Amino acid sequence: MLKQFPSGKFKVFVVWEPILPSDCQRPASPVLSRVSDLRAAQYWDEDHLVSKVLREHISPGDPNCCEHNGHLWDLVALYPKNATLQSKPTFIAGPVVKVIAGAKKHLSEM
Repeated sequence: MLKQFPSGKFKVFVVWEPILPSDCQRPASPVLSRVSDLRAAQYWDEDHLVSKVLREHISPGDPNCCEHNGHLWDLVALYPKNATLQSKPTFIAGPVVKVIAGAKKHLSEM
């Protein structure tokens, strides 16, 4: 998706978290560098802190997917410029592979 916007002035935060039994340990650095675009910063969130904060700032039922044991995962959340973690995303959906077209459309409109 990032390749579709080579000159896009935006920042991507990729948050990896343990969801499946095979995710129990912090991944080695090659896993954390799966997204090679320079606009992407990648983090390991063992305690699901981002998921918890995101859940607090979205409407009940959003997104209508992507939850495992109360933790949000495998989703795209888009925020406007200067947003904070207290902001509500302007787009949230998943799983990622199924919402790329909608996320690209929303991103191009931003």
